[in-house]
Amino acid sequence: MTNAAQMAELAGWTAVDADAQAFASPEERRVRDVMSARSPCTVEALAKASGLSPREVTSVLGALDLAGAVEERERGWVLVGGRA
Repeated sequence: MTNAAQMAELAGWTAVDADAQAFASPEERRVRDVMSARSPCTVEALAKASGLSPREVTSVLGALDLAGAVEERERGWVLVGGRA
């Protein structure tokens, strides 16, 4: 039987937080690294800052939204419970 850590490894994910609370792909790490908990960012701004395409950023934001790590506000996306 495969456990969660093995599934993450098969998907190419690694622990992103020092306390290993979450697993993320390299694309998720890039998007999270350029996000703020205070200043909303548009998909286009996140794409430019992360070096990813808007389509990739939208996909990452969807996954992070489902995980409760980000939320969409009127002016863009912010980290939830993350760093400011």
